[in-house]
Amino acid sequence: MQEVIKLLPVNNNSFTKEIQQLFDALLISPDEIVNELLRQENASTTFKGELFDVLRKILKNGNGEEIKYAVANFLKALNGELSKQDILDSLSNGLNFLKEEVAGSKKLSAEVDRILNELSKENSKENFSVIKKDILNLMKEFQGSILYTPKMDKVASILIYNLSRFRDNPIFIKESLDYLLALMDGGDREKTKLVTSFKAFLETFSTSQTEKSKVMLALADIVSKQAFNRDLNANTPDKMDKIIHSLLSSPCNFTPLLHFIIPVEYMDLKAFAEIWIDQNDYEEEPENSTGENTENIHMMVVFDVDKIGQFEVDLFSIDKKVDIVLSCPPYYTEAFQSISDKIIEDLSNSPYEINKMTVTDLEKNHSLMEIFRQLPHKRTGLDVTI
Repeated sequence: MQEVIKLLPVNNNSFTKEIQQLFDALLISPDEIVNELLRQENASTTFKGELFDVLRKILKNGNGEEIKYAVANFLKALNGELSKQDILDSLSNGLNFLKEEVAGSKKLSAEVDRILNELSKENSKENFSVIKKDILNLMKEFQGSILYTPKMDKVASILIYNLSRFRDNPIFIKESLDYLLALMDGGDREKTKLVTSFKAFLETFSTSQTEKSKVMLALADIVSKQAFNRDLNANTPDKMDKIIHSLLSSPCNFTPLLHFIIPVEYMDLKAFAEIWIDQNDYEEEPENSTGENTENIHMMVVFDVDKIGQFEVDLFSIDKKVDIVLSCPPYYTEAFQSISDKIIEDLSNSPYEINKMTVTDLEKNHSLMEIFRQLPHKRTGLDVTI
């Protein structure tokens, strides 16, 4: 974000001031860190909680490929139901971009406005088949316009793809659940548990949607305003594209790690932290490993403290015994070495035990693949047999 601010056009003071205000809103106080971590964690994956524990148990106890297909079909239906609003929002974003590109055509602009109005209505999900037809017809008009550009073609392709993702069969989720219930072994108790946990999940999901990450919202607002600022993109298009691509692609299927962003302001000091977590990283067991296949957690924390410099923490926890390697700016290494015993002592009342703490110079920044050495293997795809 600091790199982004450096790119701001000096002749647009009002825009620069607006981005700086958003940048300040990105920062949280120390007492907000835990709640912010929880909000980001809740948004990191949907597949957790009692419902998914029940589904895993069904797979474990069930026999045959049919039960596997039924669970997969139910998850597909559930994902389709939960992602409907996201798809509508994505369609609106794409149409807003296209509207700016064809501002010279009153006819096309008016048609985009009409469809955007339909998407914003409460019954847009129920009327999706009509909206879908209108958008497809609009894309044909766009393609026949002299204003049509390769960049618009990419956005149009994304719009058409998102149209295909929307499942407007209102009973698909019920049919998939009924099919799974019919195949389940066991008595009514297990079936009732599945239905109850499904209803509870839907209620919890609706509540969690209102508890969004403050940091992520501010970050998205900053990126959005930067991306659509013509002066900024005209001056440094390549660098801006790389920054946005890096932000959007970091936590994804190619980097299967939990990822957190924590920018903190304490008094007059600003610190920006990124955290990556790999659970059950058995290939990287520390010295305190028992050699058994026990659960462990591998963490990488990188934080940049204003006026001090960048730190890295490589942390490995196994059976609540923790090994820590703290890499500091060279001129702070000795100071942290002198207080490492005090840090271990301060953590003695926690459920975790510091097995070993090493403080060293940060001679160079480490990549994720240097820290999580199994990451290249995990990036190759799904490990399945067909």
